[in-house]
Amino acid sequence: MEKENNMGLKSEYVEVNELGQGLPLYNAIGSSGDKVIYEGVEYNSTIINAWEVLTGSSREQIGNRCCNAFCTSGNPSDLVGAHVVLSQPVQVLQPNEEFYIVPLCRSCNSSGLGKNIQLRCAVKAARLRWIGK
Repeated sequence: MEKENNMGLKSEYVEVNELGQGLPLYNAIGSSGDKVIYEGVEYNSTIINAWEVLTGSSREQIGNRCCNAFCTSGNPSDLVGAHVVLSQPVQVLQPNEEFYIVPLCRSCNSSGLGKNIQLRCAVKAARLRWIGK
């Protein structure tokens, strides 16, 4: 799978991993505007749909709720596929850097640099590798 954004950046699908409850994550920097292309279907504003396809999961399996334990949103239509990393980012995604797609609400997905996102439940995540231009 290749992921493209408006600036010609790409990433490749690695595998699906289960991330455990309580695991701290951070929003990836520089992933806005991505387009995930998988088996001929383009996912841009519907990265949550790409998460479902890649992981074989559904929003119902996570209770139609954001996976951030600190989330205060209860709106299921607010879920997006968020690009997250395991350690606090200090720069834009670099070639060969890996990241995950997980379901978060719009607010938690744009929570800002350094904001800790703690998983409220175990969740399957699509792991991808940034490969650059």
